[in-house]
Amino acid sequence: MLFGRHDCKISKSGELELPDLLRKNIPSHVYLTCGIEECVFLLPPASFEMLYRKISANNTADINARMLRRLIIGSAHMTEIVRSNILSVPEGLLKHAGVDESAVLIGQGEYLEIWGVAQWSRQSEMLFDHEINSTRFIGLDLSFENLSR
Repeated sequence: MLFGRHDCKISKSGELELPDLLRKNIPSHVYLTCGIEECVFLLPPASFEMLYRKISANNTADINARMLRRLIIGSAHMTEIVRSNILSVPEGLLKHAGVDESAVLIGQGEYLEIWGVAQWSRQSEMLFDHEINSTRFIGLDLSFENLSR
């Protein structure tokens, strides 16, 4: 499982060094793709394949389904983690996420999000707005009785 926040550096050539704690849970080949927001998704093959199947199951006559396919599948890159913890991120994906010399990795269980520092700061402001959160998540069933289902 991939979880937590991890700050890391990225070289001018787009090489990102994964923290040791995360590397243990990531296979040697991963997929990188544009995230829905200003981030990059880092997905192990099983997670990417599951996402691909869900996206592909949508009706191609639907413009939103085609746009989602273009965003996620059209920007995807399979890459290998080299020299133990080094991951090469394509320039276009770095630009999409606003990543320069530093990045923030956010674990999402089955995958990671790679954010630029400024983009994550803006996201954090929205995410940690406690007043809004008191109603934002009210429709989600997070009761402990239902978590085991």
